[in-house]
Amino acid sequence: MTTVLAETEWVQNLASDFVIRFLARLSCEITIVGRNGYEAGTDELINPRQLRRVNEVQNKVTACLSQLLEGECPDGFVESIAQRVLAEDDDELKCMLERSWLQAKKYVQSK
Repeated sequence: MTTVLAETEWVQNLASDFVIRFLARLSCEITIVGRNGYEAGTDELINPRQLRRVNEVQNKVTACLSQLLEGECPDGFVESIAQRVLAEDDDELKCMLERSWLQAKKYVQSK
């Protein structure tokens, strides 16, 4: 995986409508990661710590997306998202979040 800085720059160099598409797709992909925190078909949490971390990432992504839809996203917001997604401490979660980033990036690049 490339560095947080390189990925931040990649996002920042996109036209605003593509940043919105990227963040929307990233948000969708992150919900799939969240499924790792609970047992399918039940209300049982199997990894609440991981699910909480996913929720915090999801909050950052959707907050930035919401702000972009209103016209702007504060400086540093995209970098903080890249940091949370691509530099996660938990190796298992990091792998899943990186995959989410790559899937969202691939989606945008196909447009």
